[in-house]
Amino acid sequence: MSGSDVLKKTNFGAKSEGDKVVLTIGNAEIKMGYNNAFQLSQWIRLAARQAKTFAGDMSKTWNVAGNLTDAEQDIKDGQKRRI
Repeated sequence: MSGSDVLKKTNFGAKSEGDKVVLTIGNAEIKMGYNNAFQLSQWIRLAARQAKTFAGDMSKTWNVAGNLTDAEQDIKDGQKRRI
């Protein structure tokens, strides 16, 4: 893979719309069911792990994602969870 094959600085992300997942890469949008989204995420994770090993990167890193909401609005909307 040459340097020109690597993804250039591009906006990408994922969000849910009802029972669908919308994957956005650049200007392209792909909608899929949640089962397909889980499967795609595992394929990407496996390929990334293999590429990292091939590159000789043995570092241990943690990546996390979160769903941030407006807690005050959630309470107004009746979505307060009891812990």
